[in-house]
Amino acid sequence: MCRAPWLRCVALVTLIAGWSGAPALAGQHGRLYDERTAAVVVQQLVDRGRTRLAIAAPVDVVVVATNARLASVQPRREAPGRFVLSIEARFLGALEPDDLEAVVAHELGHVWIYTHRPYLQTEQLANRIAMRLVSRQRLERVYEQMWNATALPSGLASFLGVDAAASNEIETAAHGADALAAAQRQP
Repeated sequence: MCRAPWLRCVALVTLIAGWSGAPALAGQHGRLYDERTAAVVVQQLVDRGRTRLAIAAPVDVVVVATNARLASVQPRREAPGRFVLSIEARFLGALEPDDLEAVVAHELGHVWIYTHRPYLQTEQLANRIAMRLVSRQRLERVYEQMWNATALPSGLASFLGVDAAASNEIETAAHGADALAAAQRQP
């Protein structure tokens, strides 16, 4: 039995779309979504999350071929007060329903920050807002999937936007500070 009632609707629409020859997203977990159905499912999650977080600003969903961040949200330039949540088709196809809900919750965290000034836009605050909708464990699972999907051979420093030279300087400074603190503790 499905845990989420919307999933039954998705399964039915997906089955019909599969017979119609519509372009489909095949997930690693065997689910099959056509892009329009996937966008509708994500939009329903967004609308439900907006209600729970009391976000009045409309958020439109688009499923795209590529998104460097896999999923992201930003204000619509042509429509002030509106936002667009963009999610990469391949990433969407790989998500379990619970993980999709966590991705949406995190992105809605960013919308909440945009609409509640003077908060600073940070991943940490977006996650805190998201945890009003989903558990920390679900967010951690999604971050692990995102890291596995986007990890670069250069490692986490590159992922975080710190170049190798700066990373080495930071590590050297941290090591020096640790050594100095240890020396000061010695009698």
